[in-house]
Amino acid sequence: MRRDKLFILGDSFGSWPFPEGQHWSNLIEQEYDVYNYAHGGAAYAEICFQSAYIQGYRLGDRLVVVLPEPTRISKYLRKAYEDGMKEQGGSGLAVIHRDEKLEEFLVNPSHFIKRFEKHEPGFKDHTLADWFFIYKLQFNFSVLNPLYITWNPISFKLGSKLLKNLYYISPDQFTTLSDEGLSPENIPDYHPGIEGNKVWYKYVKRGLKKGGLYGVRYV
Repeated sequence: MRRDKLFILGDSFGSWPFPEGQHWSNLIEQEYDVYNYAHGGAAYAEICFQSAYIQGYRLGDRLVVVLPEPTRISKYLRKAYEDGMKEQGGSGLAVIHRDEKLEEFLVNPSHFIKRFEKHEPGFKDHTLADWFFIYKLQFNFSVLNPLYITWNPISFKLGSKLLKNLYYISPDQFTTLSDEGLSPENIPDYHPGIEGNKVWYKYVKRGLKKGGLYGVRYV
């Protein structure tokens, strides 16, 4: 008999090789057939790309979207920009700032979304177009009833007024690989450890069962 599918999008908190076989995305395989497209270093733009792999779903299947740090720039865009700087004799260490656009979104997110939806001239090129995509995921994949999870407080603040199913798992709620002495080669690693992943699994399982907002701790 076919089990329900669970699609996972996001950054390294959605998919990480350590602890081997004990990541929350492994634990949730007890309930779902998991299709995990998250990867380390992903920005919101990469989540857009990852969503292209969501196919063959039906009612009962679910989607988890792990929201990364919102000022993170797509690694593809960053590499292209840094390569261009090197070709021009620069250091290749260019810094791309998005702080002003984030502040605009934080002050009035509803107004920001309305400007997208009204197709205002030039606004489609706004640097937070990827955030608009995150917002629209809950409608574009409504059959999957997306559950959003974030470890980042700013992502939570940005999404709390716009995303109907959102959980914030703050760093003080779970132990990391470093906390548990499991960092490979003694390199600091702040992803969840064995016990930390059990916390993530608990939140994800609860969110999928309850539909989202149950148990959210606002910051």
